[in-house]
Amino acid sequence: MKIRVVDKNKNLPNILKLIVRNITIFIWPVEAILVLLNKKKIGDRLTKTDVEQC
Repeated sequence: MKIRVVDKNKNLPNILKLIVRNITIFIWPVEAILVLLNKKKIGDRLTKTDVEQC
């Protein structure tokens, strides 16, 4: 799919940010609703990261 996670400076985030970003998978029903409404995961909002195409 050629996508990657980047921080606000378009750099690869550190491992801690990636862990925090993905820990929200445990509340996936809420996550799914917010992604449909806002196009952004809770983890992305917390860590100020984004997914972009390479």
